[in-house]
Amino acid sequence: YVDQVRDFLRDRYEKGDRRFVVLWALIYLDEGLGRNIGRRFRELERQFHLGCRSPILYTEAYSIMKKDKELVEKLTSFEVQVILWALSHGQRDIDVIERIISLWGTVREFELTKLKLLEKCYEYFPTEEILSCACKMLIQGNRTDEKSFFWFELGVEANLRITKLYESYIASLPLSYDKPLPKTALIYFSYTNELNQERKAFLYANVVKYREEYKELADSYEGSMETFVMEQLEQRRMNPWLALLYNHILKPEKLSPKQLEDLGKIINVQRLTVKEKNIKEVGVVHKRLVNISKYPVIHGESYIHLYGDEFQLFFFDELGNCYKNSVSYELEKMMDFEEYMSAFFQCPVKDPKLALMLCDSNKNYVSVSNKNAVYYWNLLEYVYVKAEYKREIWEALVRFYYERDYLDDLDMLLFMTNPKMLSPKERGVLVDFMTKRGLYEDAFRHITFFGMEEISPKILVRILSNYIRETEGLQDEKIISMAFEVFSMGKYDEVILHFLLENFNGLTKDMRDIWKAGKSFDMDTGRMAKRLVIQMLFTLHFIEERDFIFEDYVKAGASEEVMLKYLSQCAFEYYIKDMIFHEKIFQYMIQYGKKEEESHLCRLALIKYYGEHREKLGEDEESLLLHYVEQFLEKHIFLNCFMEYRAKIPALEGFQRKTIIEYKSGEKSKVYIHYLIDRETRKEKKYEVEEMHPIIEGIYSKEFLLFFGETMEYYITEEIEGKEGITTKKEKIENRPM
Repeated sequence: YVDQVRDFLRDRYEKGDRRFVVLWALIYLDEGLGRNIGRRFRELERQFHLGCRSPILYTEAYSIMKKDKELVEKLTSFEVQVILWALSHGQRDIDVIERIISLWGTVREFELTKLKLLEKCYEYFPTEEILSCACKMLIQGNRTDEKSFFWFELGVEANLRITKLYESYIASLPLSYDKPLPKTALIYFSYTNELNQERKAFLYANVVKYREEYKELADSYEGSMETFVMEQLEQRRMNPWLALLYNHILKPEKLSPKQLEDLGKIINVQRLTVKEKNIKEVGVVHKRLVNISKYPVIHGESYIHLYGDEFQLFFFDELGNCYKNSVSYELEKMMDFEEYMSAFFQCPVKDPKLALMLCDSNKNYVSVSNKNAVYYWNLLEYVYVKAEYKREIWEALVRFYYERDYLDDLDMLLFMTNPKMLSPKERGVLVDFMTKRGLYEDAFRHITFFGMEEISPKILVRILSNYIRETEGLQDEKIISMAFEVFSMGKYDEVILHFLLENFNGLTKDMRDIWKAGKSFDMDTGRMAKRLVIQMLFTLHFIEERDFIFEDYVKAGASEEVMLKYLSQCAFEYYIKDMIFHEKIFQYMIQYGKKEEESHLCRLALIKYYGEHREKLGEDEESLLLHYVEQFLEKHIFLNCFMEYRAKIPALEGFQRKTIIEYKSGEKSKVYIHYLIDRETRKEKKYEVEEMHPIIEGIYSKEFLLFFGETMEYYITEEIEGKEGITTKKEKIENRPM
């Protein structure tokens, strides 16, 4: 029966039934298979490759290995897995381990299972051979992770002589490593050093940090370290180890301008550490800059540029969410900036970001000195500096250059300044200093384009006065307007005043002010007086100084036509509107009035004025006025003011018994008198209305005859364009002889 079962299982196995249970049964039933351990081992390996991972398989295969270790030939995955299982389950055969080590030279590639096998072997048999095998395989696989460091560190400590062992040791060494490196490693790298820049920086930084422990050896590194540091500086790299090296190697007094420029690009770098794992990016907003600078956060760290102490940090997670105050962080300065400040000041570097650090010590105001002036200038040219800070810098620089008498620098700054970047206040400063430097053309172009806001009146006077002289008083409405604006500020000189006297036309009161200023300077004001007189005639707006202005006009050679029209208007204003004029106006009326036959108002004005001021009449004037009165009487025109001359003109005696009501109006209107004569024979008291007719333009008159004891009440209304307008108050007249 056993033979039948054996034959049945063998037949099934040979026909393809490769289940491990079939093979396992055959091993115990088939004497041939049981005696041939080589064949049995290969069949077990076949089962492994078919996916069988049964502990029975591993146990059977390992028992064969112990009987014949020569069957382990190539360290196949099957063999490695069997031995690894056996070691993990407490089966430790030294002959098998030695066989493994003897075959390790055939290993050409890194495999994680083989490394695990070595780990187990070394755990139970910590020999240099096993350690050497592990290090070699890791080097072959270019493994430099922290797990590999375990083996490399053991290899270095064991002083193994393996190619690239020390390079792999440093490459896999955790960057948090904080103790002296082995002396053998330092000796090795003092002769040859092909590490990448980060690991080389780490190595050199360790040498510097622990130099007291290996002083002579550390001294031998100085030359190579200096060369390396200068290379890294030129490439403007920064990390904690380079920072330590920079501080050790770089001496401020020995740095060239190029080296200072390179250092200026990295000296402001700080290491930022955040604890929140979701933060992937950090943004920096500096108080003086308009843009936000963003830096990646890798493994909780970022190297960011900070210029001064006034900045804000914003943190971004992987979804783009922004955080400000809820993220805890730490900042670490890489280098001591103050140690190099004197070097930067002695050999200025054109770097606006460095300038922010050198100039930002005074937080509340700009303080320019000989040392930092060039850096403030750099900030003016930097596009990302805020406009308000640039304006503050600009004004401080202008004043500094002027006060120190650095006139070439001042002129260059004024020339390069874009006025559009300035506020009105700073543009006023710009024009001020342009004028002080004699740049009148530039200053003039500025005020014509931007206006005169915030510019000192004294400066405006200098600019306009110079322009008027240079252009020989060329008439230009814009210049006239600007000159008058300066004049209105109470600041002007003779050049501007003369220009205005010759050219200005505007409001009567403004022209009057210019005329008065010209008189105070004893200047020729005749042309202005002429324009004023004509303008008053045109606008019918007479100002207080009208009489003196007219007199000035006459002295300058007045036009007879203009004079006569002006005098006629004065007569109208005097007689009709009761405006007061100076005596000289009436003298001019006497002088020129007789040339104008139609000038009735001038004659009436003279009659009225001198009737009230008889003491001012000479014989000739009196004779002329009496003639005027007689002429009016011949035309049947009588006015109450004539009665002042009744002693000389007998014909006026007849008007004493008459009551003459006069009314004066500047409008062409209809005038009505409403009157009530109180007589004893009249019982009904009713106002009568009669129209008053003009006897001369603007003068209306109505004659009444009142008997003794009679009284008359009246009031006058004026109708303009069909609508009742002005109404006078009621008056009461008793019988009174004229």
